[in-house]
Amino acid sequence: MTYEVFLLLAAALLFFVDFALLSTSKLGDNQKIRSGFIVTVIAFALIVTSYALLLRAFISNDFQVIGVYSYSSSSSSLLSNVCASWAGAGGSMLFLAVLLSVVYFSLRILAFKKPSSFNISTCQVFSIVLIVFIIVCLAMNPFERFAGVPMEGMGLNPQLQTLWMVIHPPIVFSAYSFIVLAYALTLASIKSNRELDNSRLFKGSTYAGWLLLTLGIALGGVWAYEVLGWGGYWAWDPVETASLLPWLFLTAYFVVNELVKRQQSLTRELMILLTFATLVLLSALTRGGFTQSIHSYAVSAVGPIMLAFAIGMIGYFFYLKKCKCARSKSLFKLDIDTSSLSSSFSFLCFLALILIAIVCLVGLAFPNFSYNYWTFPFVVILVFALIGFSLDNETHYTRLLLIAIIALGIGTAISLSSFTNVNVLTTLTLPLLILAFSTLVYKVAKTVRRKSLKLLGQSVVYLAIIVLLLGVFTSAGTKTTTTFTNVKANTPVKMTQLRIELSNLTISNSSTVIYSAQAGIISPEYSTLMVDLTIQQSEKTYIGRLSASFYPNYGLVLRPLIITTATGDIYVHIELTDSLYNALVQTLSGNSSVPEEVSVTVQNNPLIYLVWGGVTLMLVGITVQFIADIKKMGARCARAA
Repeated sequence: MTYEVFLLLAAALLFFVDFALLSTSKLGDNQKIRSGFIVTVIAFALIVTSYALLLRAFISNDFQVIGVYSYSSSSSSLLSNVCASWAGAGGSMLFLAVLLSVVYFSLRILAFKKPSSFNISTCQVFSIVLIVFIIVCLAMNPFERFAGVPMEGMGLNPQLQTLWMVIHPPIVFSAYSFIVLAYALTLASIKSNRELDNSRLFKGSTYAGWLLLTLGIALGGVWAYEVLGWGGYWAWDPVETASLLPWLFLTAYFVVNELVKRQQSLTRELMILLTFATLVLLSALTRGGFTQSIHSYAVSAVGPIMLAFAIGMIGYFFYLKKCKCARSKSLFKLDIDTSSLSSSFSFLCFLALILIAIVCLVGLAFPNFSYNYWTFPFVVILVFALIGFSLDNETHYTRLLLIAIIALGIGTAISLSSFTNVNVLTTLTLPLLILAFSTLVYKVAKTVRRKSLKLLGQSVVYLAIIVLLLGVFTSAGTKTTTTFTNVKANTPVKMTQLRIELSNLTISNSSTVIYSAQAGIISPEYSTLMVDLTIQQSEKTYIGRLSASFYPNYGLVLRPLIITTATGDIYVHIELTDSLYNALVQTLSGNSSVPEEVSVTVQNNPLIYLVWGGVTLMLVGITVQFIADIKKMGARCARAA
């Protein structure tokens, strides 16, 4: 056992000592609370030190550490080495454990200053979660070493050599930390019979988790779109799908928030439980290697540990439900005002989100599951619910249903017409989405006049969902793809409304080096083909550059050229051909050979910017709701004083 592992093990043991001291202390027993806090400070210092040692190993190119060898090289930049520290399974889990320990340390400061039963219970729950994640980190052992010292590292996966690697993982892991905090506060509230609405910390953690989770999923889509080179931002990959589950349940929590009588039901607490449970499921899928995905790691014992942990925490939730303080509350009960369209359609929106989440859960169990078609009816229900919410009590339910049926009827008529190049789901849904967009814009304008900040934030979030769906359906349903095969340099080629010309084909090796595991030698990190492209479409000319690279440890990587226009994106990338592959491999071995012909694919993604615009609008709406809730709590506290 290396000394870094010893530090992690010592941190886990000290956190457990703190848990034991908290569990055996009574209110007013300041000695145990003070001793536990000192133990926490030491444990926090140990876990931060362990991560600092991992960073040092990457920065100093200590290739004896397997993680450094696998994800770095002597040619890597300082920033690349820092990011590589959370590229592997063990390193990423250690990074998450550090973030969790930061949150826990903050909680312990609060409990030390205000040792209430609620604060102490929160620390107890959070410490258990933190200990489990440290145990998982120990099982993965980010400090595992070779017997000898390799002369060079394999380099970071080229798909991870992007700015998004700097931004995306910290945002997602921060979201996870806030969700864990919200769950700990939820269990503490049940245990101490305290109303969560009185906790600013709970409000802040749920909103921060929602905001960061939304941003993290969106940045993952941008990453896939700009780097992976397949022309899309969402593929219903198992890990992508699993990452959507916590977002769906957390969003459902905020929707159902107004439909629950606080003293009669645990519905909101149940949504937080499901958010936390699916978060642990996501960790089991990725770190346990339970699924085939570009996001997953090798099969390990982590999966069963995480699943057992999730089952245990769910069981503890129901155990608390049966205790005296929560026994009188229903597990799930909504207070729906049937005379209010807004209340009824909020419930319908909540139901649609839950049904979409169930479809995603089912789909994870079956390969080649058709998510688009199975989620489609519930997406339609969601859109219909948002239309009803936006019109509130300004129309009758029957009239609203008739309007929605007419919109779907128009969509059906379009689907049956001659628009054969457009996806049927797009033509069927587009009129309903346009109707929803119009009514929600009206709702936002009306809310601005009423100066209701909370309702404004909620309306903006719902409008953002519709804008996002408009972008999804139009970009995916109306996209066109044209492939130009065997294009010679300086020879214009025209097909349909497109004309392309390639020039300045150059091929070379990188100046950076790595250890080629297959060849067993130190070689250039990659060979790359660069091509200048001139493309004409709709009487407009665009100029850019394409590239294709071969990495001996990771294979071929095709970097796309993305041209943003007023109508959408023109997405261009080189196609894999035998001649391209052979040329890149020969160049890597020292025999430079520029291919005579290159195949190029041009894909038009209409209105795809609506996807990114919808996400941005959603972040604004979440922030507005958070500000409104904080102001409301401040006003309530002022009245109480």
